[in-house]
Amino acid sequence: FFKFDVRGKENYKNLKKPFILAANHASYLDGELIVVALPWNSEFFPIRYTAAEYIYNQLILGAILWILGGFPIIQGIGLDKSLARAISLLKGDEVIGIFPEGRMTRDGKLGEGKPGIAYLALKTGLPILPVGVSGTFGLSPKKILSYFLFRRKPIKITFGKPFYLQDFIGEHNPDPEKDKEILT
Repeated sequence: FFKFDVRGKENYKNLKKPFILAANHASYLDGELIVVALPWNSEFFPIRYTAAEYIYNQLILGAILWILGGFPIIQGIGLDKSLARAISLLKGDEVIGIFPEGRMTRDGKLGEGKPGIAYLALKTGLPILPVGVSGTFGLSPKKILSYFLFRRKPIKITFGKPFYLQDFIGEHNPDPEKDKEILT
C-alpha cells in the first residue's frame, strides 16, 4: 500500500528492557508505526505509550490506547506526580514510549521538548532510544485509507543510538522545581 522504510535497526540490537523510547509526533499512528517497524516477536512489547489524560475521554481513541497498553498522564500536577506511573512501569522492566514535545505537531515541524523525558531518564538512570518518524504529518483517522492508497511519499522510521542522559550532565537526581533548566 505504501513505502515503509526502517533504518537504524542495528541501534537497538543489544538494547535490553527497561528503557525509554522517545519519538517525534506528527500523526495519530506514530506509536503504532514504530511498533510495526520492530520485529514482530520483539521482547520490547508492549511499548507502554504515554498520552494526555483528555485523550482517554475520546471513546474510540481512548479505548484503543488502553487496549494497546497506553496510560494517561495528568498534566499540570507536577512531574513527580504525573510521571509516577511511568517510573513504576520502568522499574517493572517495561518499555515506556513518550513523545518529548508533549503533543502532536500542528505544522509538521519539530517542536520544543518538554521536561518529562529528561525527568524520567534522570530519575531512573535508564537509556533513551531516540526514534525519528517522517512522512506521517497530516495522517488522520479520517484520511487513513486515501493516505495509504494514493500517497507517494514514504514513511520512514529511524532508530537512533541509545544514550544515557547522565553521560551528558553527570549523575543527578532531578528536582522538578529546582532543575527546570536541565529538564527542558
